[in-house]
Amino acid sequence: MPSYTDPLLHGPEHEVMSLRTLTAYVVISGGCWAFVLMIEASDNHNDRLIRHLQSPSEKIQRQNEQLKVHQDDLTEANDRLSFIINEKTRNLKERDLLLMKYAFTNAHKVRAPLARILGLLMIAMHSPKEDLTWFVGQIEREAGEIDFLLKEISKDLNEVDTEDA
Repeated sequence: MPSYTDPLLHGPEHEVMSLRTLTAYVVISGGCWAFVLMIEASDNHNDRLIRHLQSPSEKIQRQNEQLKVHQDDLTEANDRLSFIINEKTRNLKERDLLLMKYAFTNAHKVRAPLARILGLLMIAMHSPKEDLTWFVGQIEREAGEIDFLLKEISKDLNEVDTEDA
């Protein structure tokens, strides 16, 4: 192994070797420096792109959060409306049943005693006057039945009105 005091290391070959080493060092250092500059430029460009994309991304995120809040509000409003519609539908069905009951009562239960009264009056007009007491008693009974039925109808209708209030 040659020593540093070796005469071969101080001659022209040594200078060429040192010059080659120095040149290689400068070229490698320059290349590294160029790569560092390229990496820094790329990092700066990437940072600008990230900042440029973050603003729209944050805006989209805020809009998405607002949409979720509005969706929750709409879902709640829809649930309330569904409840109201179901209540109104139930009330309408109850009223429909009441109207059907009223129509049946009117057509059959009220009209029947009224028709009997009208029939009794027709017979009474053509009967001798001494039988009128019986006719009046029958008419009074039928009128009482009509009065009772009308009071029942009125009570049913009032119950519906107080339920809706």
